[in-house]
Amino acid sequence: RQQKYQPSAYPEDLVGEWEVTDLIGGETIGECTVQLSDDGKVELEGPLEGLRWRCDPGPTHLDTVVFQVIGSDGTILQYRGFVDRGSRLESKISKRPIKIRGKVMFQMRDGSIDYFKDMLPINYREGTTRFVMTKIVEER
Repeated sequence: RQQKYQPSAYPEDLVGEWEVTDLIGGETIGECTVQLSDDGKVELEGPLEGLRWRCDPGPTHLDTVVFQVIGSDGTILQYRGFVDRGSRLESKISKRPIKIRGKVMFQMRDGSIDYFKDMLPINYREGTTRFVMTKIVEER
């Protein structure tokens, strides 16, 4: 009897330390180090607090990686990026770091809060906030 493949939401090749660079119009606006754990938790230093992460397999060769952080003001940012499944396999052999690229978006919060007191900040710079995250590879 053949068993159906159930991909993990927290694949071991994505677990670990990542260097995340936030970009607007190709210009770097911030960098931080993020730790993705095998139980779905996100850890990072600074004014942001990590929430959850997961990897969802795509229908073709792209997998979607999503992680969320919350700021000290309660703003939730969702990082949604894509990684090529082939490059994940290739990185296991070559030991080169995996790269994930995507967009940063505000996540809607609880609707029970007064709408006029819960306005999200506006991005004053033109362009979409994007990010690139690179896996930090341990030397062996």
